[in-house]
Amino acid sequence: MRLGWKFFWLLLVGLALVQSVVTLFPSLVGRASVTQPIAFNHQKHAGQLALPCTTCHQSVETQSFAGLPQTEICMTCHAAYVVAGVVWSFGRSVNEL
Repeated sequence: MRLGWKFFWLLLVGLALVQSVVTLFPSLVGRASVTQPIAFNHQKHAGQLALPCTTCHQSVETQSFAGLPQTEICMTCHAAYVVAGVVWSFGRSVNEL
């Protein structure tokens, strides 16, 4: 009879551990959802412009999730430079998005 209770408690602790991992790391089970800070068009960047995923998501080949790129990554293409009072923009400004 004591073996039954040990099994029960071991099973209960195991289920609690699995639930904790799923809650803390949803990307491990494919349920990660991230709210995009700006309206980002993957079809435009990956489709029309044919940019590889690694352009923005450097860790995509080494991790199980792509993650959100840092703003500096976006600014390599979307930066606006002011030279002699004239705004020069390479791509659309992130503020316009």
